[in-house]
Amino acid sequence: IPILVISMSVVNEGLRDNENYLLFFENPALISSSLFEAFILFKVNTGASEPHSFLIFYAFSKGGASYYFFILIKNILLIITIVHLINKKFGSSKLWIIYIFYLSTDYYLFRLLSAVHRLGLAVIIIVRALSFNNRFRLIDFFFSIITHFQVVLATPILLFFSRNKLLPALFMVILLPLLYKLGSNKIYYYLTFKPDEIFKYAVVTIIFSFISILAGRVFLIKLIYISLALLPSIFLFGTDRTLVLFIEIIIFFFFVNWSKYSMLDKKFFLFLVFLLFVLIPYNIFRIKSELISLESTFF
Repeated sequence: IPILVISMSVVNEGLRDNENYLLFFENPALISSSLFEAFILFKVNTGASEPHSFLIFYAFSKGGASYYFFILIKNILLIITIVHLINKKFGSSKLWIIYIFYLSTDYYLFRLLSAVHRLGLAVIIIVRALSFNNRFRLIDFFFSIITHFQVVLATPILLFFSRNKLLPALFMVILLPLLYKLGSNKIYYYLTFKPDEIFKYAVVTIIFSFISILAGRVFLIKLIYISLALLPSIFLFGTDRTLVLFIEIIIFFFFVNWSKYSMLDKKFFLFLVFLLFVLIPYNIFRIKSELISLESTFF
């Protein structure tokens, strides 16, 4: 996939988030440090405190792997799990071809592959759970949280699609002390009220609501629920992160929904027009802008 090659070229430059990860991964102090001392180094160098992501980074570093090799393995695993989920959810429909084409231009996938590696590791856990077990088990949710705290954004989605609503809710209550410990420093950074952020979220939700009408009333109800359930996340993690989750979930649901029907359906054709002339050009623009920004920073 071209997006993998482009993403790995950014990793190789060691810019943005990669610079922080490199500080830990190639830190000479790791050679003689204890596990606890290594964890402190991880926290200082990356600003992260999730224990599972630390152990993964630490294991590869102590094992003698290069940073580039480690990220390459992570990215290959991420792509494999995504492809497996697509094969499972799309069945015999040829829509997977269009969806793969969309993903090859997806700015948010580019970010997962090129920079936000802890979140990428957490997404591997989530997608693997959905593709191999067909459900998001609590143990998977737990490990994804201690890999990247912001996975708690998916909590409303977990509750919505869980057959047993009480157990996941109880599980989250039990985890509250851990969640506070992992995310208190990040939450205080985003915990502000910005009317323009609400407006931005509302505009995107309305646009997708109009499009979702094409997929039927049931799909529209799901979209409205997801948009309202994610609304509090804006105040905890910011609009951009919340919109990423919202957009990626809705687009995937669009494709899965229409994989059951004919590609010649005029309603799908309207969605395809929106995809080809709005979403994909927007993604390409974001990726191009990111690469130009990184190039100017490097030189």
